[in-house]
Amino acid sequence: MTQFFSLAKTNDLHAETEKILENNGKYYLYPESQIPLLVEAGMLRIENEDKERISYSFPSQEAQVFCRNKGHILELYLYLLALESQLFDECMIGGEIDWNGIFPETDNVQNEIDVILRKGRSITFISCKMTDLSVEAINELEVYANHFAGESCLKLIVCTGKINPVYANRCQEYGVLVIRSEQIPNLIPMLKKFSKRFKR
Repeated sequence: MTQFFSLAKTNDLHAETEKILENNGKYYLYPESQIPLLVEAGMLRIENEDKERISYSFPSQEAQVFCRNKGHILELYLYLLALESQLFDECMIGGEIDWNGIFPETDNVQNEIDVILRKGRSITFISCKMTDLSVEAINELEVYANHFAGESCLKLIVCTGKINPVYANRCQEYGVLVIRSEQIPNLIPMLKKFSKRFKR
């Protein structure tokens, strides 16, 4: 959780008034508007709050593991933004995909799509990368989207790391939109425009 708030502050994902977050005797600054989203998602429980400081705990072991795993921070942030927007009929985080339709199966090959959003017949697959953009990430998203959602699927890679121009060109060839960290505040308005175009 502390990593989530540090990321939000460092990358200016949601620039606004900050308050003090307290957990186990340690103090951190965090964007004030994120707490209601985390509480609504069942990821955080407020123990005590005043004008400047909030004490919190996790409602479950699963919430603690999820929020403290660096790989899930960006996924959670985008998922909560999607929920807050009330734009989508369905929002899913960490969606597992099953290639052969037999579930459960001991040695079944399964993969995961970080964030899946649905508005009517419009599907959006989002891959979240807190590392530099890789060709593997591009290829995976392309394969998943084409196999499970078809040509109408909107494919996004949200990347907070470096983006090699060669990989950026590959994304353009595949119809994959690359969203940099500074563009995240505009993500929901962009998806709203896409949904309107898809209806026509």
